[in-house]
Amino acid sequence: MEVSVMEKQSHPEQLDAIYSMISRGQQSVRMDPHTLLIWGGAGGFLAIFTDLLITDARFPEQWSQALAVFLLVGGVLTTAGLFDYRFTRRLRWRQDRTLSFVQRQLTKVWWILMGLGVLMSVATLFYGGGYMIFAAWIFLVGLALVIHGLFSEQPLEWYGASMMLASVLLLALRVDYQLTQWLAAALFGVGLPLLGLILRYQPQMRRLMALSALVGWGLLVCLMAEAGYQMTRGSFDPQAEPIRLADFAVDQVRGEQIVSLPVGSPVPLYLIWEGNLLQSSELEPIPLRLSQPLEILMRDGVPEGHYRIGGGEWREISYNFRVPRLTIQALIDKETGPRIDTSLRVEIGE
Repeated sequence: MEVSVMEKQSHPEQLDAIYSMISRGQQSVRMDPHTLLIWGGAGGFLAIFTDLLITDARFPEQWSQALAVFLLVGGVLTTAGLFDYRFTRRLRWRQDRTLSFVQRQLTKVWWILMGLGVLMSVATLFYGGGYMIFAAWIFLVGLALVIHGLFSEQPLEWYGASMMLASVLLLALRVDYQLTQWLAAALFGVGLPLLGLILRYQPQMRRLMALSALVGWGLLVCLMAEAGYQMTRGSFDPQAEPIRLADFAVDQVRGEQIVSLPVGSPVPLYLIWEGNLLQSSELEPIPLRLSQPLEILMRDGVPEGHYRIGGGEWREISYNFRVPRLTIQALIDKETGPRIDTSLRVEIGE
């Protein structure tokens, strides 16, 4: 006849075992430093290298870019998740502990949020909104930390809430795309591993010291992001002398040239409309004029992608072209018939 382990134990031993199980069930969930290091390293890598690896030249088709983003971002984050899960299980085994039910569920929530971020990154290629992608990723990671912090004595919710607030401010203040990119890289690549180090010593910290650690952590991340932004922005300085448009039309020298356009220069806009219901039959230019002086960098007679307004800093058009407002209204007039009135606001960073 089989006898259970509990029956073999004395009453004091049984009470101690029950108390131990209850105590383990009431322990708060902890986020290990290696988790923040692995996920932070993956996020920092993606923030810096995704735009460098996935370009229009390498992937000219929209679907190919979407597939590349899905494979790169999804592959890196999946690898990070597998490494994190394996290291966490090994650590619990060395500690003679198992992963609690709550921690397993929180891990699933983290993976779901990361999957949502991958889906969002792919969706921006089809529906727009790429300007806010890094702010959205910062918000998602902050949300993951807040959810984890609700079941932990660690102050994760404070750091997560700070990241969520930062992402909202980035969008509200329309912070430059490249600065947002560097902030995401600094937050993930440096901020998350540093947070793991802070959490290790957090139990010995008093409230004032913990608050100082949060402020110092935020300042360090912002300083590193600003340093990276200034380093990349200041490295571009073409040496060609500006020339007038008339001189450029005559002088067809290969290499770099800077074409200077004064205020009031005509810039006709040719709009090609394609779709399943409407399409343009003739190209009729929309007359536009410059409201500020503009210099355009040319390479071999073709715009290279960099510009500057009013003698300011050189910028790249792909990072500074935004359409914050687009309204379309369909009307039917008795004399002219159906027509479409469109209002478009375009902002180009100075």
